[in-house]
Amino acid sequence: MEPSSKEIEFHHVFDRITDAYVALDNNWRFTFLNAKACDFFGRSACDLIGKHIWTEFPEAADHPFRFACETAMAEQRAVSMDAYYELQPRWFENHIHPSPDGLTIYFVDITDRKRIEDVLQHS
Repeated sequence: MEPSSKEIEFHHVFDRITDAYVALDNNWRFTFLNAKACDFFGRSACDLIGKHIWTEFPEAADHPFRFACETAMAEQRAVSMDAYYELQPRWFENHIHPSPDGLTIYFVDITDRKRIEDVLQHS
């Protein structure tokens, strides 16, 4: 089935957002990733759509990010968190927004900000 013009415009809007954006359904499967998220993951949206986040990224299974996602989903409340990802190695600010259908997650690299904070804290 061909996407509607409304769906195409929706995708164009989210591709222009400077933060990475990911949507998951309530079974933890990717339903949308913008270009920034694809760049971060080093994979295409076509490669991830329909796939389970914790299967595709098993290193995140025991990460505080997963707990934050599960909390947001279970309690149906937004959760924000900063988290360090050792495999990258970078800091990210994550904003996790639930709905009955799943989660939307916005994240941005804040590694430079964390480095500056660390320098200021130690001076």
